[in-house]
Amino acid sequence: MAMTTSTYAPDALASLRDSFALHLDATRAASTSRIYLAALDGLIAHLSANGMPTAARSVRREHVESYIAARCEQVKPASLSVEFRALQQFWRWALEEEEIERSPMEKMRPPRVPDAPVPVVGLADRYFPLWTISPPPGRSCMTRPRRVGDRATINPSGECVEWWVTR
Repeated sequence: MAMTTSTYAPDALASLRDSFALHLDATRAASTSRIYLAALDGLIAHLSANGMPTAARSVRREHVESYIAARCEQVKPASLSVEFRALQQFWRWALEEEEIERSPMEKMRPPRVPDAPVPVVGLADRYFPLWTISPPPGRSCMTRPRRVGDRATINPSGECVEWWVTR
């Protein structure tokens, strides 16, 4: 009786996506899974649309860099960084599952996310009344707040003029 041996044919990314989705369902939150799978779907669509290989073992660094460069023009840097890290997780999983021998993102660096300056409120602006409150009929005025949701009128010198309860 002749023994047959099977040769391993690398799976397409679309097939691996389904296995990766099962892995994510078992190990990650639903929102995380959506982010990871959306990034992978974007990569698969980019590779297909540009005639690049969609077999996991055939994808190289330049293919992933091509996708990252294309996304750089479409999304903000913070979103691109999230997608980059999501793709890293996919390739790490594929490596652990022995679907690939090396990750195409092995030595890639994440995209830079520039620091977004936080607006600073000046001291003079802090004491300027942001709203003027006149208690409506049936609402009580107080001398100090009693709970979250209570409102105040503050004069420019920083003194509390009145508080009233929102019910």
